[in-house]
This record gives sequence, structure tokens and C-alpha cells, in this order.
Amino acid sequence: MVYREDIRGASGSVKKRTRAQDKLARAAADLRLRADIYRLARKAADHLGGLDPKYQPLEEKDLEARSAAIHASVRGTKNEHLPWIWRVEVEEAERSDKSKFMDTFDRIQWMRAKCRRDRWEEELILLHEEMKRVPKSFMHEATQWKHRANEGEGWYSAFAHSQHARWMNLKAMADGIFSTLPDAPSGVLA
Repeated sequence: MVYREDIRGASGSVKKRTRAQDKLARAAADLRLRADIYRLARKAADHLGGLDPKYQPLEEKDLEARSAAIHASVRGTKNEHLPWIWRVEVEEAERSDKSKFMDTFDRIQWMRAKCRRDRWEEELILLHEEMKRVPKSFMHEATQWKHRANEGEGWYSAFAHSQHARWMNLKAMADGIFSTLPDAPSGVLA
């Protein structure tokens, strides 16, 4: 938020930009302090044997601020995933006045995950349909070259026969590969 609102908004003014960068540095230092506190508390809880498994080790990648993951309206963010720390169950009492925001946030994240799942199910169906059509397409090409071989003479007929054999080999390969794959899911997106 600091970067988006202060640094981007400070374009053209060295004074504003310097103050914004100082503010960003203070926020980063505060984040590091809180991350260190979390790590120490987690280590102490683990040492005492009372560590809840939902509290995972905090890594640097979990601390990255990605406003795109928060703002679902931004284009090109359909496959963004939040760090685990954003998905930890938060008790309603801890949410206090942020409850409405967190509920909306959770709803958006759930909807994005559902849309991702639906797109992949649709992609799976389309892929299986393509796997049915590829051998048929190869067979069609082989048949066309067979007709050309029967109509042609000399070198053209020999070339057409080789093309017919090539397309038949491709069809056989496609049939062999696609027959080993699992069937498409039934009733998905129907």
C-alpha cells in the first residue's frame, strides 16, 4: 500500500519521493521485526511442544506484498496465490471491525479458486475432445493421400504413397498414446 499510494504518487517531486521511500523503509523494518517476533514465538511454542500445525515456518516469500493478489479486479492475476499466512484461520474475535473486509476478502479468494478449478475442468474436457479429433484428422489426411496415390502416376504416386504411410503412422502413434490416458470426467460442466 505504501509503495502504490506514496511512491507512485510522488512522481515529479524529489522531496515527496524521499519521504515516501523513508516511509517504505520504516514499514519494511517493522515487517522484519514482526516476522522475527513470529519466528521466535513459533520456535518457543515448538520447543514447548504446543505448536499448532497451522502455524508454518515463515519464509521470505511469504512476506512479499502483492497488491494484485488482494485486488481481484486487476487483470492478469487469475493464477496468483496468496502466501499461507493470509489463509490461516482467523477467529471472529480477532477480526473485530475488520470482519466485513475479511469476509469479502475470503469470498473473493474462494470465488477465484472456484473459477480456476472450473477453467481446468473445462480445459480437461476440451483436451479429451482434441485427443479424439487428432487421430480422425490424421486418418482424413491419410485417406486424401491414398486417393491422390491412386489417381497419380510415376513419382507423384510414389510421393503420395509415402505421405499416406506417414499419416497412417501418425494416426497409429496418436491412437497408441491417447489410449493409455484416463477418460474424460463425466458430467463436468454439463
